[in-house]
Parts: sequence; C-alpha cells; structure tokens
Amino acid sequence: MTPEMTPEQPFDSSPSHPRHYRPDPNPAGAEIRAAADVLARIAELALAERDRLLGVRPDLEEELLTAADVMRILRIGRTRYQQLVGEGTLASIKPGRERLVPASAIRDYIRATLERMP
Repeated sequence: MTPEMTPEQPFDSSPSHPRHYRPDPNPAGAEIRAAADVLARIAELALAERDRLLGVRPDLEEELLTAADVMRILRIGRTRYQQLVGEGTLASIKPGRERLVPASAIRDYIRATLERMP
C-alpha cells in the first residue's frame, strides 16, 4: 500500500492516479518514431525518383490474381472463368502450375464489357 492511500480511502481508478502512472521507458521514443517515419517517406520518394529516372513503370509491377480471386471479383463460376481464359478474352499467364491473371486484364475485360452494353 502506498503512503498516499489509507485503508479508509477508496481506490482511485483515474489514469492520473500514482498506481496507473507508467513512465515512458524511452522518453525520446516519440521523436525516434517520428524521425523513422520521415526517413521511410524519404526512402519511398527516392525509390520512386530512381524508378522514374530508370524508366521503370510501376504498372508493370502489378498484382497477379489466382482463379479464385478472379472468380470472386467478377462474381463468376469456374466454367465461365475457364471460358474467358480459353477464348483469350481474359489475358493470363501460367508461370508454374497455376494460371494467373494480371489485375489490368480484369480492368480491360470490365471496360470492354461496358463498352459493348447498349
């Protein structure tokens, strides 16, 4: 029991109460985290500038989606998915055992479908 508390006094549960006070073990922690955030942003900007100067296109580093992802996004079944991929309407690649569809192919398919609508 602390000297400022006597058995007659009720326990104060407010955050300012001495029992709840937990000093920051690293008082400079907030400044270090802020500096780390700034450095991370500078690194991100430097990488983007490097890619721009080298002619790297960020859209080439796009996400490749699995069949399950494509079916969920387009709300179609496996038969319709296989039909779209088989007829070449939906571009895909097969780097290994699984066929993958670039996210841009889905955008192109949706755009083409909307253009055909009356």
